Amino acid sequence: GKEGREAFVHFGGANLLVRLVQVPVKEGEARLAGFLGRLGDEESAWELRKECLQLLRDLCYSLSWLSQQLASQRSFIVFLFSLMRDHDTFDEAVGLCEEVLAFRGDVFPLSDVPD
Repeated sequence: GKEGREAFVHFGGANLLVRLVQVPVKEGEARLAGFLGRLGDEESAWELRKECLQLLRDLCYSLSWLSQQLASQRSFIVFLFSLMRDHDTFDEAVGLCEEVLAFRGDVFPLSDVPD
């Protein structure tokens, strides 16, 4: 229920999901982020990313204050827009971005999103 979701978030669960979503999946992403070596099964990493995005969306839907918290993190919103470039995470990124941006008091400047 809602109490379980709140406890999950209060004990750092949402922060962990945000960090997991941002773990580099593609080899090029990994090198840019300073990761060395092999990342393992890329397909499993994409599935984990998608699951984390869906969980975050569900949490934001039921806990509006979490949406407001994530809406204040410009770099995370920019990252969500970058995930929309990939067909594997497009739907999940759009859904989470919709939940997060719904609670911003202003319009998010798309000029902040790199090409």
